[in-house]
Amino acid sequence: MHELFDRKDGLRLLRWLAHRILPYPCFLWTEARLATRLNVSLESLRQSLESNLCSFLKSAEYCGALHGYDGQRRWWRSGVESILWEKTEGRSFDSEYTISELNKSLDKKLVASSLRQSILVVNREFTIQDEAIEVDLAIRIQPDDWPVYAEQAWASIVDANEDSRLSGAVVSSDRDKLCIKVESESE
Repeated sequence: MHELFDRKDGLRLLRWLAHRILPYPCFLWTEARLATRLNVSLESLRQSLESNLCSFLKSAEYCGALHGYDGQRRWWRSGVESILWEKTEGRSFDSEYTISELNKSLDKKLVASSLRQSILVVNREFTIQDEAIEVDLAIRIQPDDWPVYAEQAWASIVDANEDSRLSGAVVSSDRDKLCIKVESESE
């Protein structure tokens, strides 16, 4: 980062953002990541964003040079967490309470996800999907080019069983989950 700023090379900074930050889950969240964090359905989040949730999260919205890159809005992770912490008086990790507190001031209500504990996964092309799945149906992977500063990458166990590239990226401590699932499906 210091090299980019010292030389005032804005193009390099934009390239770094576009290729190494925005495609990965790290300090900027997409709508899907925000819905997963709140444990709400993506559709209800999008409807709420169209009404007054967007103004509620305005201070955390990313408005930088690549705002709207790939057609998605993004929010600063730390900003969202701070807003949620304040709104819930420190109970932001209680998803039912958080949804209830947010809904008190929303025109279009957030609807809790049907998933108990959701996670976003990558597909067979190693692209992060918008639709979350239950964490029990996912397996941790380490793709070759996945940055160390990004959140853990996950894939569905079903996809990992069916795709050799995904199964090859499964972290060693999760390989037993892959094998167990393969054995149970063949019975």
